[in-house]
Amino acid sequence: MLKGFLLFATLLFLLSLQPFEKSHAEEKDTYICPMECKNLEFDKPGNCPVCGMDLVEKAAFLKQDTRKKVGILIFDGVQIIDYTAPYEVFGQADCNVFTIAETKQPITTSMNMTVTPKYDFASAPQVDILVVPGGSIDSPINSAKTIQWIKETSAKAQYVLSVCNGAFLLAKSGLLDGLSATTFYGLLDELTRQATKTKVVRNQRFVDNGKIITTAGLSSGFDGSLHVVSKIRGKGEAQQIALHLEYNWQPDSKFARAALADMNVPNIGWPDGTQWKFLRTEGTTDHWEMDGLLRTDMTKEELLNHIRTGLVARANWKETKTKQSPVNSNWTFSDRDGNPWKANVQVQTAEKEQNAYVIKLVFDRAGTAQAFK
Repeated sequence: MLKGFLLFATLLFLLSLQPFEKSHAEEKDTYICPMECKNLEFDKPGNCPVCGMDLVEKAAFLKQDTRKKVGILIFDGVQIIDYTAPYEVFGQADCNVFTIAETKQPITTSMNMTVTPKYDFASAPQVDILVVPGGSIDSPINSAKTIQWIKETSAKAQYVLSVCNGAFLLAKSGLLDGLSATTFYGLLDELTRQATKTKVVRNQRFVDNGKIITTAGLSSGFDGSLHVVSKIRGKGEAQQIALHLEYNWQPDSKFARAALADMNVPNIGWPDGTQWKFLRTEGTTDHWEMDGLLRTDMTKEELLNHIRTGLVARANWKETKTKQSPVNSNWTFSDRDGNPWKANVQVQTAEKEQNAYVIKLVFDRAGTAQAFK
């Protein structure tokens, strides 16, 4: 009797589950494209008819990655540190970081690194942060498709960050009009010529306009990326990431390559067959010392004469009449902002080497404590 009761009770329990199981079985999973193409939905797995991506379950997708999407543009000739420094910083900040190129074909960076982009323009998701690095930019800046993609992607992005001469791509896209910007120190004059509606900044590692942030060259991408992290996650988290990377991040640092005193050294040109080697070059924004080894067939006097002619003709330096000798000369000149400087040039015969000279250059901003007398 007890056995029959147990069998009857079990049957009732199973019957009570049937409506639930039937209802659950009748529910169908909905599948969508992870790229959210046209917001299409499908009742079975497969491939997106728009972009070809594998369809995913909608419910799971809606619960998935909520991290900031950081898309980094790459192209043939891209400078490695320009895109990898931001990749590292934003990755450490737990962002969803990926590369995007015009096509999915592998690209070759500067110094011949081969990289396969994760997305092409057609399949890339909308990004929260767009990173535009520099390098050899002839290809992207002359690609109407790339410039149009930058315009459209930037319009929907929360932040846009350029590194080095990636600023020229932003300028070509019209994104720097009416803003301040910086770039690689050797291209600041060129940016001034090309971006006539932009105020070019020479003494900052990065320039923040709110949404658009530009950085100077190469390692400055670390600074700009950490600055963006501080905007989205707070200064403390950006500082912690910098410490973890063992990077001496100083957001208010005045170190900018274009602001250093040696930018005042003119290129006077050397005759064919001359070989130049830096022995030492160091200083600050107000003082610089430079020693170089020059191998040449010129005599010491001919060499100093060549230097004198070059300084006068190419940089409008003026030689003073004090403390002169055939191997030692003092000079005055003005920088691009009209600030006065003093300089001393010496030519010495190199020891233990024929047809070689050591050229010493010291110069200081006039009125500073280190200005030589």
